[in-house]
Amino acid sequence: VYRFRTKTASFVRLQSEWFAFRNPWTKDIDYIIAKNSAIL
Repeated sequence: VYRFRTKTASFVRLQSEWFAFRNPWTKDIDYIIAKNSAIL
């Protein structure tokens, strides 16, 4: 969980989930995907 300060000096909490997409032929990581959600 991360806290970010807004322009109005209040804080917003964000939660991040990370996923790696692997190429099935080369087994290398092609993409890293981040899903960010605001926690109210």
